[in-house]
Amino acid sequence: MKNNSLTKIVVYLLFSFPLVSCKKEWLDAKPDQSLVVPSTLKDLQSSLDNTLIFNVAGPNLGELGCDDYYLTSTTFQTRSDIDRNTYSWASGDVYGTSKLDSWENPYKQIYYANNTLEGISKIEKDEFNEPAWNNIKGSALFYRAWAFYNLSQIFCKPYSTTTASTDLGIILRTESDINIPSTRSTVQETYNSVIEALKHAKDLLPINPLYITRPSKKSAFALLARTYLLMENYDSALVYADACLQFANTTNQLINFDNVDITPVNPFLYSSNSEIIF
Repeated sequence: MKNNSLTKIVVYLLFSFPLVSCKKEWLDAKPDQSLVVPSTLKDLQSSLDNTLIFNVAGPNLGELGCDDYYLTSTTFQTRSDIDRNTYSWASGDVYGTSKLDSWENPYKQIYYANNTLEGISKIEKDEFNEPAWNNIKGSALFYRAWAFYNLSQIFCKPYSTTTASTDLGIILRTESDINIPSTRSTVQETYNSVIEALKHAKDLLPINPLYITRPSKKSAFALLARTYLLMENYDSALVYADACLQFANTTNQLINFDNVDITPVNPFLYSSNSEIIF
């Protein structure tokens, strides 16, 4: 009886050892590939080259509510509640619980940018990776500033030197941790964040990007000029507008509209538009 019991214990232990040795591997395994955090320069650059996030998905409420176009009554009735309320400048709670892309999409961009900035901070810059490292960090800073800027144009009051320090701004997310509570900044803090990120980005970005969908020094200068213009800081707006044009004039040419082929559905496709700097 003793021998049988001892045999069972030995057999049990033999089968248990592989299970114990595998336990750490099970815990280390990623349950979902989408949860893998980019950790190399190539990974980080790839995350920023997601054109659906950074180049296509942007806030559109400003365009929907502008006077650059008009809708017929028939077309107006076919549009969504959000589109109709924005187009007609309806009063009250015009969006309710509807999913608002003009809010969600910029914060997706901010989340990706913050992830990238946290990732690049863990990679040491050296003489071999410096161009790629600089481009990644500069791009992430630009994208976050671009998102902050776009959000401020829709969800904040216009900048005023007399009220900017008390007017409510946007939520300035500078970390990827979604558990950090969200609080609204002031308009002044919002614009300061845009300018600070762009001034850092302009020193890291190349003059000409590898692809037109990526930011560059020119796009950083242009956004700085636009931001300062809205703040009525005309001297600084002029400085950065001139800086942008000095770089742009070497590579970007104005389109001669007499030579534009108007037969395509989109005659100003970005890939062949020499005026675009971002």
